[in-house]
Amino acid sequence: MAEIADTFGAELIAATRSYMGQPAVHHYEFAGNCLEQASPRCLDDGFGPENFDCSGLIIRAVSDVLGKRVEDWPLDLRHVRDMWGDSQVEATAFEPAPVERGSLLVMRRKHTVDDMTYVVPGHIGVVTQVFRSGAYYIHANAPEGKVIESRLMTFSGVYGTIRPTA
Repeated sequence: MAEIADTFGAELIAATRSYMGQPAVHHYEFAGNCLEQASPRCLDDGFGPENFDCSGLIIRAVSDVLGKRVEDWPLDLRHVRDMWGDSQVEATAFEPAPVERGSLLVMRRKHTVDDMTYVVPGHIGVVTQVFRSGAYYIHANAPEGKVIESRLMTFSGVYGTIRPTA
């Protein structure tokens, strides 16, 4: 099983790396605030190559590795919070994983809605290298405006790591 996971992880890194430098945007820039539930509009944009949001990059890369069409991705797994939730409850599409090459790094994000602040799984990327106190990961970085590889110096802002079950 570890050999399959390692192979999948390596393929996921390669697929994600192939999109480095492509434009990145915040999901809400084109889909609005869909914190509670995905809308059909959420499936229209963010999957590249014109632009990627963080979960759209993961969906594209996983679909590439599995040989599936992005259009067939389930609407209820469109956002990082949905992927994380599935890994914690149902584990039908995602499962908890150790921090290792090819795992999906889920970051915390604060959102304020109606004067209430929520800390949610809000960003996701693919781990490319792990070191003692942090990791490198590829992600759609909206502030930078492109898909990049970044160094995470500490795991303090990390919700956890997951991987596809497929």
